Amino acid sequence: MLDAAAVGELDGGVEDMNTYVLTGIGPGPRRRRARPRPGPARLASELLTDVGEWAGDPEPAEALAESSSLGWLVSFVVRPDPTRMAPSPPFTQEAQAWGELVAGLEARLREH
Repeated sequence: MLDAAAVGELDGGVEDMNTYVLTGIGPGPRRRRARPRPGPARLASELLTDVGEWAGDPEPAEALAESSSLGWLVSFVVRPDPTRMAPSPPFTQEAQAWGELVAGLEARLREH
């Protein structure tokens, strides 16, 4: 299999479940939807933490930990709980942190 990959003869594809869209997911003032969808947020945060773990970079996991403001917001979206107080906008700090995570992911993938 490695020999086929080395000479460009290995066919590969991307499963639908492994397709990630990071644009428009992050928190911020441009979000007009009353409630972000949990599926895309869960997949995007999973991708960010998985790639960080693969690269030996603890920053994504730390930024998305529930003890951080971004992690608390993401956890609220991904696992809504009517007994929790809902986060309130403008989410400026969270949007900046999300943007930094996405930029770091994009830079990391360009390197490899």
